Amino acid sequence: MQWIVFLLSLCAIVGGAIIAEAEEISFTDEELARESVLPVFDRSTATKRRNVTTEGKIDLGAYAGLNLNEAFFSQSSFGLMTSYHFSELRAIHFTFHAWTSGLSNYASQLQKKNDTRLDLYKAPEPKYYFLLDYERKFFYGKMSLAKNWISNLIIFASGGGGGITIGEKLYPVVSVGIGESIYWTRNFSTRLDLRLLSYMAPDYLSKNLKSESGSVPASEFDTHLTFGMILTFGFVYLFPSFY
Repeated sequence: MQWIVFLLSLCAIVGGAIIAEAEEISFTDEELARESVLPVFDRSTATKRRNVTTEGKIDLGAYAGLNLNEAFFSQSSFGLMTSYHFSELRAIHFTFHAWTSGLSNYASQLQKKNDTRLDLYKAPEPKYYFLLDYERKFFYGKMSLAKNWISNLIIFASGGGGGITIGEKLYPVVSVGIGESIYWTRNFSTRLDLRLLSYMAPDYLSKNLKSESGSVPASEFDTHLTFGMILTFGFVYLFPSFY
């Protein structure tokens, strides 16, 4: 018991001495920090900097396409494209597609029925189309797919016009669309486009094709407004700037 009392008394004496010697420390306003500095890992310079620049460059690519709402003829196509990029936001794009020949699965089933007036083997089928589009790029971003591999994404909208050949006749086309390009390197990318085409086309129901002895030219059909939803996918190479 005496040892406990002794220890308590010693602690009280030492604590009092420490408190008695404590001093109040103050700083003037000039010595206090007035600005804050971001740590290095919070700087966004690397995120803002583009890995892929397109201004003043030309690209060239090959495509495969699919007409999502073609009822009678082949839905698939293939072709070439090229673009010139005025800036990181604006570009002009030209594409040429050739349709594969033949009937769709739905049309092939119709041909087996004898009660229809359609004989689509005598009807003119789409051959090719071409478009000249203005592109407006409104998003650029980066995707990290691996520790040391970053791909670059550009999303754009497009609008323009061109022509589509059905049989022996060329019809004007108006086009609007949206798409994206994913750059796997600074020069190589894959491109996906979804376009809505609007054009006048032959009305295959305006003639009784069963009664015709041979192929009927497109000029002998009535025309009607047609919409085509075209999905294309291709591989594109971006050439270095020439100035």
